Amino acid sequence: MFDNSELFLLACMFVLVAAVGWFAGRRSLKNSADNDNTPELNSRYFRGLNYLLNEQPDKAIDVFIKMLDVNSETVETHLALASLFRLRGETERAIRIHQNLIARPGLNKSVRAQALLELGQDYMKAGLFDRAESLFKELVDLNLHQEAALKNLWQIYQQEKDWPQALKIASDIEHKSGQATQLERVHFLCEMAEEALRNRQHNEALRWIRQAQVVDADMPRSLLLQAEFEKEKARYKQAIKLYMKAAEQYPLATDQVIEPLKDCFHKQGKIAALKSALERLLALRPNARVVIALAEMIEASDGNKAAIDFTAAYLQREADLRVLHHLSGLFLRSSTLAGQHKPVLQMVNNMLAEMLRQTTDFQCGQCGYKANKLLWHCPGCGSWSRAERIKHGR
Repeated sequence: MFDNSELFLLACMFVLVAAVGWFAGRRSLKNSADNDNTPELNSRYFRGLNYLLNEQPDKAIDVFIKMLDVNSETVETHLALASLFRLRGETERAIRIHQNLIARPGLNKSVRAQALLELGQDYMKAGLFDRAESLFKELVDLNLHQEAALKNLWQIYQQEKDWPQALKIASDIEHKSGQATQLERVHFLCEMAEEALRNRQHNEALRWIRQAQVVDADMPRSLLLQAEFEKEKARYKQAIKLYMKAAEQYPLATDQVIEPLKDCFHKQGKIAALKSALERLLALRPNARVVIALAEMIEASDGNKAAIDFTAAYLQREADLRVLHHLSGLFLRSSTLAGQHKPVLQMVNNMLAEMLRQTTDFQCGQCGYKANKLLWHCPGCGSWSRAERIKHGR
């Protein structure tokens, strides 16, 4: 019995063998009066079949491809077969066919351009981005298959995290095809700003942030980066305002602002103001990490029982695994409640911790890719700003 991949390969080979047999037959009929090299052609055809029957598909492909002259009658067969191989993951075979096409003298301009585009896609599939980039740039310069070439270049630069080039190509795509690239352009500028902040190039970072806000003034990611910039400059009041604005506009950003908010308020010695800010965020929408941060503050100021009461009251309204785990820890730290039940409470706490280790907080709304932190760019499908929160409760 054959598995699916073997059946697919047999189908591909059948297409090639049928095409070669048909073409060889036509040549035989056309040239029989001239006593051409039909016996040699038939010999090669049967040699190819023999390789195929002996499970040597690479040798069979080489024989059949050499038999197919590249002309208007056979070029589509070459292109179709190579595309089938690439879809199946047989990139080396696809590359070989497309290279064979391009190497043929006298190939017309449009066919060569199509083969270049396909070969570039073969290289992309194989991870040979430098070679693919070179071919796509050639097509752009020749003004052939320009839109497809630009979109492929765009994918390459995003995978390589070459954000300046990705930004340039995004503008070219929008100009030439009318496709909106505003969202991606903002993210590319934010990526450049993040890199500058990591390298402590603050003026450069601010330049990219401002450019991102020109493209979209309310993009939460640029607000978070501007807040980080202000925090680095010890302008805590401005930073707090921006962190709060980002969390209010974009709920998924709430988790990201808690720690920097705490740092900013502590640097100013405004603990009561921090509590008020967290309560404001919690009043907008449920959030486990906000609840835990508030419970920690309540425990520090008002004691363990007050923190237990606050956390339990939240769980009555919103079931959440992370908050339940924190409550179990509060019970363990309670001198009056733990008592003889401490071993059981410890076991429950450990079980909840293990359950949390096996869960993720975010997933991509496009492809379902899961992650433990907010990702602006999905590694699975390459989409931007498609993260969704996974609720760990009922």
